[in-house]
Amino acid sequence: MRDRLLDQMIVLKKKFLRYRNYAGATLDDIFTKEQRKGEEVLSANNLASMVFYNNQGKSFTGKQLPVSAQISCIRGIVTGQDINKDGFSDVITAGNFYGTEVLLGRYDSSVGNVFLNDGKGNLKTVTPSMSGFNANGDVRHIAKVKTNNGDCILIVRNNDKASLVKMKEQVN
Repeated sequence: MRDRLLDQMIVLKKKFLRYRNYAGATLDDIFTKEQRKGEEVLSANNLASMVFYNNQGKSFTGKQLPVSAQISCIRGIVTGQDINKDGFSDVITAGNFYGTEVLLGRYDSSVGNVFLNDGKGNLKTVTPSMSGFNANGDVRHIAKVKTNNGDCILIVRNNDKASLVKMKEQVN
C-alpha cells in the first residue's frame, strides 16, 4: 500500500514517484540499512481466534474456535454460560468492525456465534435460528445480564442502541 506508506513517511516520496518502482521493491529497497538499524523482527505463528482452557491453574490449552468465528473480528466474548444445561461452559462471541479505511473495507461478516462445549473442549457451532442469538452490526461488547426473565446477552454496538437477547431454551 504505497500511498499509505508515503503518507506516513514523506521522505520516501522522491524514491517512489511511480507505482511500478514500488511494486517490486523489497524491504531492503525501501529502507536503508541505517534506517533499519535497531529494528526488531517479530513473527506470529497463529492468527486464528482461539479459546484457552485453564488446566487446574498449572497451564493452559489453546484451541482454535470453529470456522464461523474466523470470518470477522471478535470484539466481545461471554464464557461460563451453560446454554444447553449440560453442565459445561459454552462460548458466545460477537464482533465486526466498521472503522477500517475505505481501501480495506469493513469487517462485517459476523452475526455472532454460539458454541456448545461437549465437555472435552470441542465446540459445536449453533446456528442463529437454533440459538436465537443474532448480533449483527458493529458490535463492541457483549455481556451476560441477569433479568427477571432469566439470563440474557447484552449487545453493545458502536453508534447504535444496545439490545438484550434471550437465548432459546432448547439449544442443542
